[in-house]
Amino acid sequence: MEFDEHIPIYLQIMEYVKVLIITGAAKPGDKLAAVREMASELGINPNTVQKAYQSLEEEGIIKGERGSGNYITKDEGIIRAIREELSRDITGKYIRKMKSYGFDRAEIIRILSETPEEKT
Repeated sequence: MEFDEHIPIYLQIMEYVKVLIITGAAKPGDKLAAVREMASELGINPNTVQKAYQSLEEEGIIKGERGSGNYITKDEGIIRAIREELSRDITGKYIRKMKSYGFDRAEIIRILSETPEEKT
């Protein structure tokens, strides 16, 4: 994982976990890497990972179980909310960028509607 120096690392870890969830790379109920393990893999301080995990737990995205680890929520409503949040974030960034290029909302919508979907 490569970090953006303009965004706090713990926020980037939170987004990384959310992306794992919505892409299905991590399933509801899956155990996350231990704090020290993730910190070692990413080459960062364990306190940073702990802060990210704590924030994710406060949002209900993960559940920490003492002595057992941190697990991804099984709550489908929370998972749907994560998908919505990330899609709105990406869409907002796209719209702001297009507007900075001088496109108005109608032009952006037209471009999106005329752009063929990528085949995966």
